[in-house]
Amino acid sequence: MDGCRRTGMIPAMLLISTSLLAAAPGPSTGGIGREEFRARRMALADILRKELPPGGSGVLMLDSAPEPENAAYRQESHLYYLTGTEIPESALVLLFDRPAGLSGKEAEGGEGRYAEYLYLPERDYSRERWSGARAGAGGLRKETLQPDEERRETMAITGFDRLPDGDYPPRGYPRGPVERRSDLTAHLGRFLPDAEVFFHLAGPGSLSAPLTFDLAFLKQVREQYPLLAFRDPGPALETMRRLKSPAEVVLLRRAIEITCQAQRDALRQARSGMAEYQVQAVVEYRFTAEGARRPGFPSIAGSGPNACVLHYDANDGVLKEGDLLLLDVGAEFRRYSADVTRTFPVSGRFTEEQRKIYDVVLKAQKAAIAVIRPGVPFEEIDRTARKVITEAGYGPYLVHGTSHFIGLDVHEGGEASGPLEAGMVLAVEPGIYIMEKEIGVRIEDDVLVTPEGALILSDCAPREADAVEMQRTEGLKTGGR
Repeated sequence: MDGCRRTGMIPAMLLISTSLLAAAPGPSTGGIGREEFRARRMALADILRKELPPGGSGVLMLDSAPEPENAAYRQESHLYYLTGTEIPESALVLLFDRPAGLSGKEAEGGEGRYAEYLYLPERDYSRERWSGARAGAGGLRKETLQPDEERRETMAITGFDRLPDGDYPPRGYPRGPVERRSDLTAHLGRFLPDAEVFFHLAGPGSLSAPLTFDLAFLKQVREQYPLLAFRDPGPALETMRRLKSPAEVVLLRRAIEITCQAQRDALRQARSGMAEYQVQAVVEYRFTAEGARRPGFPSIAGSGPNACVLHYDANDGVLKEGDLLLLDVGAEFRRYSADVTRTFPVSGRFTEEQRKIYDVVLKAQKAAIAVIRPGVPFEEIDRTARKVITEAGYGPYLVHGTSHFIGLDVHEGGEASGPLEAGMVLAVEPGIYIMEKEIGVRIEDDVLVTPEGALILSDCAPREADAVEMQRTEGLKTGGR
């Protein structure tokens, strides 16, 4: 420690090496290779081309999430989906055009020119001593105008490694594909005058809310380029993210497997008299021990009346004999989140009424999963589950939708509608909540849509009432180990 104080600076090359490892594929991107991220960027440009006028060009810009104080950083999900990087203060810019004479459909076929830029903050060595090293943008060698060593290393590990050739981007544009964040404003001043459409994610905001950074930025751009059209790339990205690649399915399977292990741990170890947060600790210990560094969302461990509160996450109640414990949790493994709910009796056995309600919920879930196959409207999942619960006399007690997509975010893909397609992964979660009886039951599983139908990925955690009781009572007999 004293030696560091005397030198005043960590050696630059050591920091560069460390920062590049932090951004490299492997632990940060799992089984998703750099080429898949690049293919996503190019596919997005192909989709957005149809929104350009013939002969026109577009610019897309995505900005990083702000870096929190004293908390782990999590990149904005759309930006992560396209780059695989977790670098604060970074930005992605894509340039693309639509050749004159192409129809909207032809414009989606990959015709047209394309360039990409990843903007990274400049290295701050004094700051890195406190918060760790980061990848840097580097620069160009003055003699050759070729990327210097730092830029080449960053290009290699991020997959932004293809120098432009030919006549696009035009002469006078930055060489890229990695650039300094401090140059972004000046570079937009070159890109936007040549563009017809600017694609940016900033939402409309609220009239009563303070102007956000994104909205202030867009306001400035609108004032400077009054003829420029603005479009939201969010719907296109949400549609892309709903279809999972084989590599994404592998990561989701692992997140779900860890979550099922955690559910089984809780099923064995929970005891009357424990605090709900102690059950949460059992679950999240398993997450961390298996390589899932954080939950995909705040863990819900609600017992008794708390099981009837849909997004209850205070977890400060105490488990009691006769209560049900509703455990809605999901491990996030290499950015992909599971979402699995199980409900079990604290005492080891359901009461007659609890069992009746549990069986109705399970019947509704099975019916909903049975209709899942390509071509079925998404809404049919909810209609099917709701019909079962309503016919059993509990219709008013199902107070939420039955399904949602999962992936990089636990609720993936914005407004869910349209037909199901092979490659989608969704949660199916009917529930009945009767507050006056302190009975809340939800059963949730993660399901992959296959060409043949549906594959339950989370069947590694018991959901049949008899199996739940058997494992629960066995855990109570053996002390939970």
